[in-house]
Amino acid sequence: MKTHEMHYGKELYYHAVNKLSMHDRAVLCISPEEWKDMAENSAVNVPSKYMLAYISKPDKKKRKAVQFYRGKLEMECFNVVDGSYAENKKMLDLRNTLPEMSLKDFVKYFANADFIITDEHYSLCLAVVLNKPFIYFGDDDKTADILTELQLNERVVFDTEHFPVNNRLLQPVNFDFANKVVSEKKADWLKHEEIAKPVDRAVTSVLDLNLCVGCSACVNVCPKGALTLKPDKYGYYCTSIEPAKCINCGLCTKTCPVLSQPENKNFIMPECYSFITSDEDILMKSSSGGVFSLLAEEVFKRGGVVAGGAWKDDFTVEHIIIDKKEDLPKLRKSKYLQSYLGDTYKKVKEYLENGRLVLFSGCGCQATGLKKYLKKDYENLLIVDIFCHYSPSPMFFKKYVQGSFMDLKQYEFRYKNGENCWDCLTVKANDGESEIVRHGGSEDEYQRVFHSELMLSEHCANCKFQSRQRYGDISLGDFWNIQKRDTGIEHGKGVSCVFVNNEKGRKFFESIPENMVKLKKKAPVEWVGGNGFVYKGKNKLTQKNDDFYKAIRFMPFEEAANYALKPDRGMKNSVKGSNPLQFDSKSLHFKFDGNVWEELFRDNIVYLRVKDGQAKPGNYAVLPLGNMLDKNKTYALHARFKFKSDSKVLYFHVKDSGSKAIKVIATHRAEKNSGQNWIEIEQTFKPVSNIFDEFMFGASQVKGSGAFIAVDYVYITEIDD
Repeated sequence: MKTHEMHYGKELYYHAVNKLSMHDRAVLCISPEEWKDMAENSAVNVPSKYMLAYISKPDKKKRKAVQFYRGKLEMECFNVVDGSYAENKKMLDLRNTLPEMSLKDFVKYFANADFIITDEHYSLCLAVVLNKPFIYFGDDDKTADILTELQLNERVVFDTEHFPVNNRLLQPVNFDFANKVVSEKKADWLKHEEIAKPVDRAVTSVLDLNLCVGCSACVNVCPKGALTLKPDKYGYYCTSIEPAKCINCGLCTKTCPVLSQPENKNFIMPECYSFITSDEDILMKSSSGGVFSLLAEEVFKRGGVVAGGAWKDDFTVEHIIIDKKEDLPKLRKSKYLQSYLGDTYKKVKEYLENGRLVLFSGCGCQATGLKKYLKKDYENLLIVDIFCHYSPSPMFFKKYVQGSFMDLKQYEFRYKNGENCWDCLTVKANDGESEIVRHGGSEDEYQRVFHSELMLSEHCANCKFQSRQRYGDISLGDFWNIQKRDTGIEHGKGVSCVFVNNEKGRKFFESIPENMVKLKKKAPVEWVGGNGFVYKGKNKLTQKNDDFYKAIRFMPFEEAANYALKPDRGMKNSVKGSNPLQFDSKSLHFKFDGNVWEELFRDNIVYLRVKDGQAKPGNYAVLPLGNMLDKNKTYALHARFKFKSDSKVLYFHVKDSGSKAIKVIATHRAEKNSGQNWIEIEQTFKPVSNIFDEFMFGASQVKGSGAFIAVDYVYITEIDD
């Protein structure tokens, strides 16, 4: 078949649905043997080894990307355009652009290609059916949903202006899982969908689902089981409906805590305490001061149960209910991802109706969802809500794990080890047989991304449950910077902040045995500051959040973070044999804050001087690296410089351009740094992560009258191990 305007993707689809049924996945439902039979009916001669680029909507960006990947693959490229052939051929402007052809000829080029690049949905499906390594240009939801279902979504280049330049997309593709899904789901895909009856009173019709917090209140209250929690396109647990089961009663809408919050009878101004347990074992195994464990133990003493978030074997988090002290470690410690509640609210209600004492712990939205579901107060229920920054998607954490560990066995946020070990940045993992401890964003990718707030969701940015007046009976969090307010506190192993929000909460908090308390001291509420958004505004979404959310669907975790954070989208091309940094004084150009540094040139030497009163950590003078450093490689720093300062030390760092993550790679120490003599150093180092793309001098060591650093040259070279 040949037409004036040939659209090969549409022809693929029409061919499939004529044989099968009208369905988005129709091309996937025809077997590879049938497509190959069509190809064999073509008389066209095709080369023995080539890549095929089928670009239905060509532009200069796609043209550049096709050329780049053709060069990386080092094979001949044949190009196909459709629609307005002459116009699109001119727009693509690549040699070996094939003439208009029949569908069977087009399929033959597909079936015999060694690699496929396309921007069209149905031809992408054909590449999957034929198990052809592919790259897809685009980010439409229809295609993304299919590729996510097939676990092939990282084959997408969603931004052809900033396409990945590493070799990840050129690696062989494992189609085993995709083939299994197609085989198992083909029958369901071919079914005609029923016309859904109106469900206009259901929460899925009334609520903007971008604001759904996944608390499960609506799921638990539904009398017909029409609602379930399912991952949305970003992996967040979100309400989903089966219209055939819905009776349109509106109970779910009335129960949703986002649409309407319950009456809040708690103290407008809570009672605030700093708290540390005297039990050293509990303290070291807790995120902060250990108060949650003591509250839970009191519940067990009274024959009660405790509900909270626990790790599953697949490193997602779900709420469970425990009834003995031995299981308490499952609920301890912060877990910085959204938890799955399932039917937890129903189970809590059953315990309450049977007279059992229940402690429920969770984020503010989860605590409020429980109150809305129960519809009344229970004297035997203690709700503990947590000061929550925000809760990222389980999918994000899964991608982080896949990119960071070979065989993860255990994972722990907020790891404590030593005397002054209390922070929110240290994690411990067991990767097979080895124990791994990482501190901060310079070493751990999840910490870098979490504290940059890249993973902030729309529903967390619009949180209605974190403020000074809480919904829980007791609220718990970290009492950051309490040592600056109350200098007598031994804070090194953690201090809890406790809000007593009503009389029930006060009574229970007071029941903690005195012999288990090292510190319980009232503090002004305003000392809490921004933790739990007590005295500061909520999180705000930025363009970087949007960039991350676009990227994370199609990229590994680290690449998505670099895409959102780094000025160059993290798309630097590592040229084999080049040095990451190679500047001398004639070509040296630092990036710096003009309010802090000033740059002078004398005898072709650059002098950097920190302006009076400006020396402080965080004010950097940096040089961009030619490519990002590889944590698996060893490098050497070579530098020649003069240094005048009251400080006896000068640190050399590598830095992430997208955040404040830095790492010292060399140190110069001297009793006097008069700036008279040239100093030469050579220091080998190995990066702790793959994020570093800048070299940095810090301002904090350049201080005193007339202080400066003069640089003749600075190189970073790769060393063969």
